[in-house]
Amino acid sequence: MRRPESAAERGRTLVALLALLLIAWAAHWHTFGVSELGQDGFLSADLAWGPLPAMLTFTAHDVHPPLFFALLHWWFALAGMHYLTAKFLPIAGSMFALALLYEIGARLAGRAVGLLGAGLLLVSSSALLLAPTVRPFTLALCCSLLTLVITLLSLQSGLPVARRRLLWLALALSTALALLAWYLQPFFLVLEALLLSRSPAGGRVRAAASWPWLGALAAGCLLASPWYAYVLPLLWSKLHAGVDVVGTAPTLPALPALAAGFARGVVGRSGGMLTALAVAGWLVGLVIGLRWCRRCSSDSVLIRADVSSPATRRLATLALPAGLFLGSAEVLAILLRWQHPDAFGRYLIGILPFVVLLQSIAVLKGPPALRCLALVALLLAVAGQLSWYAGLVRGTAIDWDNDPVFAALADKTQAGDGLLFSDHARRAQYELNRRFFKPLPAAVIQTAGDTYLGATPQQAEQTVAGLVPKVHRIWYLESAELPATPGIGRAALAQQAYVLSVRHVADTDVQLFLTQPPTAQRQLAVTLDQAVTLQSAAYTATTSPGGAVTVRLLWRDEHPLAQSYSVFVHLDSAAGTLVAQHDGIPVAGLRPTNTWHPGETVDDHHALELPPDVPAGDYRLDVGLYQGQQRLSLPDGTNQVTIGVVHVARPA
Repeated sequence: MRRPESAAERGRTLVALLALLLIAWAAHWHTFGVSELGQDGFLSADLAWGPLPAMLTFTAHDVHPPLFFALLHWWFALAGMHYLTAKFLPIAGSMFALALLYEIGARLAGRAVGLLGAGLLLVSSSALLLAPTVRPFTLALCCSLLTLVITLLSLQSGLPVARRRLLWLALALSTALALLAWYLQPFFLVLEALLLSRSPAGGRVRAAASWPWLGALAAGCLLASPWYAYVLPLLWSKLHAGVDVVGTAPTLPALPALAAGFARGVVGRSGGMLTALAVAGWLVGLVIGLRWCRRCSSDSVLIRADVSSPATRRLATLALPAGLFLGSAEVLAILLRWQHPDAFGRYLIGILPFVVLLQSIAVLKGPPALRCLALVALLLAVAGQLSWYAGLVRGTAIDWDNDPVFAALADKTQAGDGLLFSDHARRAQYELNRRFFKPLPAAVIQTAGDTYLGATPQQAEQTVAGLVPKVHRIWYLESAELPATPGIGRAALAQQAYVLSVRHVADTDVQLFLTQPPTAQRQLAVTLDQAVTLQSAAYTATTSPGGAVTVRLLWRDEHPLAQSYSVFVHLDSAAGTLVAQHDGIPVAGLRPTNTWHPGETVDDHHALELPPDVPAGDYRLDVGLYQGQQRLSLPDGTNQVTIGVVHVARPA
């Protein structure tokens, strides 16, 4: 039996733990510039900033439950939305996770193992990367480790009734929180049920002692069941569809890709001699820890002095290997069925607590020869991780404050404008940089990113319908979209608004739409080159200098066109001088004429903006179709259709 620790030893351990937490706090804030939340971090911020029902709808299609986003939502309501407040919650989750890991290690193998394990978790690439980029992983890990700590506390014999009831309630609540934080909690549930069912008591006494605690786990599952009842049909439909996160059939990755993903998860990168040595050292330390844990499963070498019975000692030495293998099985199932090897790092954090404690045991509890080997292996692993971290912090963080798209918009937006984004992350960047903008209504139609997160056409139409009555102009920031969801936002805008301009800035198409409907309408039934008939046109009949004209054209295809023709809409003076124009592929670029079918009617919207110095008077509104220098002609030989007269009057 070990010598009880003195007060001085406990004090030194506590000071070391506090120092470790302070180092972790500084490291997480220093890893990136304050404004660098990561693309997924901006997504988290936007989901949290928006209404809770919209967040719940989105996360039902995502791979994360809603607890983190809900907590971030309430935190924003309390502390305001800012880069600092966005990062505070995941970094705080990382700090608590380190403290809880120390407690687990101390209970299973002593304070030194707990302290070293917390330090190894801190320097791991996954923890260093995930905490400062505003993702749910560190807070979720904190919730799961809390359930494990409470489980270990419940295994103590001779607990007073009041404390036993308090622990029972705490286990139920923490289980519910962990289930609502991430989908890696199920393997923790299995592990805790295994530990509780192998209670130190024997026979019927063991069963009687275990059932209340197993009931606490069941109660926690019951508390989380409304969310799972809501989300499981959606998750099942995704799995039943037979596709992965990018919309393709899941396949077993090639061994090199799997090895590279594993290396990135362990060390942060996949190439170089130091990376290979670090991964090898990481694995060697883990194997030595597993071997030593197996050898000592029947004695007290690994166990603190206050855990005395042989059954409890065997139970403790089962916890780490069982957690490692259960967690690895779930992580591999996620990677092989849904994710890709590059995502290994983010899910590795779920099993890292068991890994680092086993590595710590290898260094501190083994025979001298194995201790030396484990120490060398561990130093190699830490050297690789710290080398990656040093390169990360020396790099240049993305300067979101000077985003070129927002810089291009800053001096062009005006009162009465609205913003529409194709990506939640871009809307969060706008919300966090509002000082550059006038306060404008902002909405989002998620079409960028992974296929399974994309909005449906019906959702896009509803979003646009909710924004159009509130604004006069809509700026649509359309980021790169996947092939499976092309133009959903643009299509909804093209149905309900009128495209004025399109400009490509960086990786984004910045499109401006007007929302004022036309005021006059004409039936035309004019056919161009026996191929396309302009059935009717609606347009703004009266405007002012600097004002706008919106135009709605109904085309009917009479004969297939082999080429794509553009529509021109010109506002001409009586003398034939061009005053304003809009040219473009029909339906905001989504319906080229060579995709039309005979008999099909195409509803095409355009908008013109008049110069502020245009003289008052009447102007002719002409439209037509052209390709290069060639226009489609009318039966009389002309090549444009006058759809009406626009009266320009100066305001009184």
